[in-house]
Amino acid sequence: MDTVDVSDNRLKQPAQRHLENYSTEPPASAYRSGPTCRDLYSIEFNNVDPRYSNVFACVGGQKVKIFLVEEASTRGGEADEPLAKLVQEYVDHRGLVHKVHHQSGQRRDPERGEEYYCCAWSVANNGDPLLCFGGKLAIIKVVNYKSRRVVNAMQGHGNELFELKGHPTKLGIICSASKDQSVRLWNVQTGTVIMILAGLDGHKADVITADFHQLSGDRLASGAEDHTAKIWDLKRYEDLLDKSFSWEGHPSTFPTAYMQTPAFSTNPHDHYVDCVCWYGDLLLTKSTQGSIILWKPEYGADGTCDGALPLKTFKIDDINIFFVRFSVTVEGSRSLLALGNSLGKVFIWDIEAKSANPKEIVRLSAATRQPGVSKLVRRTAFSYGGRYLGCVTDNLVCVWKFL
Repeated sequence: MDTVDVSDNRLKQPAQRHLENYSTEPPASAYRSGPTCRDLYSIEFNNVDPRYSNVFACVGGQKVKIFLVEEASTRGGEADEPLAKLVQEYVDHRGLVHKVHHQSGQRRDPERGEEYYCCAWSVANNGDPLLCFGGKLAIIKVVNYKSRRVVNAMQGHGNELFELKGHPTKLGIICSASKDQSVRLWNVQTGTVIMILAGLDGHKADVITADFHQLSGDRLASGAEDHTAKIWDLKRYEDLLDKSFSWEGHPSTFPTAYMQTPAFSTNPHDHYVDCVCWYGDLLLTKSTQGSIILWKPEYGADGTCDGALPLKTFKIDDINIFFVRFSVTVEGSRSLLALGNSLGKVFIWDIEAKSANPKEIVRLSAATRQPGVSKLVRRTAFSYGGRYLGCVTDNLVCVWKFL
């Protein structure tokens, strides 16, 4: 296992450590992360490059962990069970940070330093996989998976980062959702800020989630604490996105575009919108009230917003808590939706079910019996092609293989 300190922006040669295997917890093929990996917030498989479809990352606290799922035929095991092997680890050693009150000049009580909430996979200009991650300090760190080096640290947001997502067709571009009420588009290869989506008609509270249209990437959906979901039209900025790949000047000199008015805005829920995902031209959104809504944006004759048409509602109990994310996989005739709850259960639905209120088709358990450990499933993630499903709880990483 490689452990790299990412406390500052300097590039560091990783220290060599032993390779740690994570034990299997039958029958769910769950892998306990151990006491050194608490408060896990996110898990993401590499869905950008099929060659690395069995690689996933987990973030939480001051650590980022990258795992490799190995089949029995690869590792010489007897049973055809996947095994998650921890292969890389990145740590921010800032620890407690002492801040000075801006008026009195007195030192405040120490606050925790970096805390990672989100991550996303992207691609370097030579094709290497890149892992982007960020959180409390609003710095997006970029690590090259093959070279095990921190290759970039991008700053610009004025507050915490809640979501990172990669562009589906322009590999190297990601978006970030922030507590500073904005969404930004970045080119991780050149370090440029391409666009800032915020302002007059933008979100009026923390932006918690964002997602590119998964077929074209020419639209972006966002959700926030202001109870709204918005759609931003990026078609006019295709040339600017392409220009960011060839930019040779300093990143701060890039002609960043500002968009203050979305193409569409609606209130699909009565509370925070903390997860949004495109499903074709439809949208899936979730709030803290225990339901995911599949809905269709309705446009008027002049192309302006004309409302949202709810199509289906996926309900789940014991999830009245903020910052719990679902995941979607669409491969061939199979379209699945997965979400966990606070009791350690993971529910899977068939999105194409005919009912307006579909029942789950599979229910999995990711709960731990350790006393004092939270059972809350913060996030689920499907691998490329939907072969694996992963999730994270307080200190447990679970992976299931679909046969």
